[in-house]
Amino acid sequence: MIQYRFGKLASYVMLFHHKTVQPILENGNNINKAGFYNFFKPWLGSGLLLNSGEKWRKRRKLLTPAFHFCILENFLPIMDEQSRLLVQRLEQCREEEWIDIVPYIAQCALNTICETAMGIPAKTHISRGSGYFESMKMVCETILQRVFHIWTWCDFVFYLTPKGLEFKRNLKVMNDFIKQVIEERKTTLEKNREKSVEVRDEDNDIFFRKKSRKPFLDIILDCYFNDPEFTLEDVRQEVHVFMFGGNETTTYSGSWTLYLLGKHPEIQKKVQQEMDEIFGDDVTRPITGDDLRRMKYTECVIKESLRLYPPAPTTGRTLSEDVECDGYRIPKGTNCVVLIYFLHRNPEVFPNPEVFDPDRFLPENCAGRHPYAFIPFSAGPRNCIGQKFAIMEEKTVLANVMRNFHVESLDETVQPVLSVILRPYGPIRIRVKPRKMTEEH
Repeated sequence: MIQYRFGKLASYVMLFHHKTVQPILENGNNINKAGFYNFFKPWLGSGLLLNSGEKWRKRRKLLTPAFHFCILENFLPIMDEQSRLLVQRLEQCREEEWIDIVPYIAQCALNTICETAMGIPAKTHISRGSGYFESMKMVCETILQRVFHIWTWCDFVFYLTPKGLEFKRNLKVMNDFIKQVIEERKTTLEKNREKSVEVRDEDNDIFFRKKSRKPFLDIILDCYFNDPEFTLEDVRQEVHVFMFGGNETTTYSGSWTLYLLGKHPEIQKKVQQEMDEIFGDDVTRPITGDDLRRMKYTECVIKESLRLYPPAPTTGRTLSEDVECDGYRIPKGTNCVVLIYFLHRNPEVFPNPEVFDPDRFLPENCAGRHPYAFIPFSAGPRNCIGQKFAIMEEKTVLANVMRNFHVESLDETVQPVLSVILRPYGPIRIRVKPRKMTEEH
């Protein structure tokens, strides 16, 4: 545990051991995000990621059912379709000496989250929303710079700088796009609701409406229609949160996993064998929920990748009450920053922590492990609401890639950058070869 104090501004404690992290994250009273999250507020407002207290509890309870596995399985055909398109794009690279895998996974994740979160088909968002995601990258970079440059913490000063003006321009691009999509979808749903009422009036029998796949935006708008306290601004903020979480985290976690598989052909072979047991030699059969549940070893691979390269390398809380932490008293008002990246490398829990070993997550090896020793999606009451969605999407992408290709990583090491999202410093160079061609040789 390391403590820093920035004059009268704030006191920060850095935590990177499960025994010190647990009292912070599991405490149901200390749910306020750490001070550095304030830099996200112009973008994410008081959405689920940033709000606190009773508002957070109510919002979490309201949105949690949307992430039940039975609901998420409705999105599996979208994930499957987009990962098949990824396979087609990778097929065109078979003669390339190498590719940077990140843009390919990013395109797949972008298409998936646009359709699942917003109900926007890929062709539509490419023409209308490409600026949104470019602006998102710029906003994330600026927020990180503000965290580490104390002279930019004052909003008045920051917004007078060229960087601050650029930040405002990027926010406007993002907000304009989201507001337009919300308004269009709201109008459509209002018309459908009117039609539903008309049918009910005409028919005295029970009204049945065909169950359909609903994007998250529809679920959030249902909250708006049914809860007077849920405003259109609340809708906008929650959509921003889902778009950020569902695109950036999936892009880099999937890219890191393929990088690790490309470095360890013996582990890649085990994943491919599991796919062959599930699908046989049929590389075109759509993936089902039962298929995902059978991917036991693949899930171990994903978890080990998340251990080494957690999408969000840090999280944090501002204490609203004193906490006893491994024999120390941390006072109210302290910002506790959990360094997930380093917590996952504790040799007491994970011997040879830099070694990629999916067997760590076999059931017999997980037994007795401290529940806060592995927290890629945070932990406690404020754990990530979308973690099932993320694992489901990554399994689907890996399944379709591993059914079709052998991947080879060309770099022994790729330096990670401890940013808002754990990004690589430079490209992740992958060579892609069709499995049939590889196995014949």
